Amino acid sequence: MIGVSITVTLKGKNEEERFLAAFSKIMEQVPHIPGLQDLKACKVLGKEFTYHLFTLWESEAAVEAWVSHPQYRELMRKGGEDLAASFESFRWQPVRPPIRRP
Repeated sequence: MIGVSITVTLKGKNEEERFLAAFSKIMEQVPHIPGLQDLKACKVLGKEFTYHLFTLWESEAAVEAWVSHPQYRELMRKGGEDLAASFESFRWQPVRPPIRRP
């Protein structure tokens, strides 16, 4: 299992609205992304237009397959540079398996 976290600061209010609209559409696709086990998104308190995204993947290969996928590339091409003032991503490994609650 591998995690990917992204911190994105958007350029402003209009970009935040576009980001949230796009994110809503992405959430519909989550069950169909091979290898993606979980996605969480959080708005950072006290820092305007900033969000943390956390994903859990079944393997490094699943992450690589997704970032090479045409759908991901199109998503990044359409909105990445236009929306974000800054973007930082990290890959990490959980120190314990996730707790699954009913």
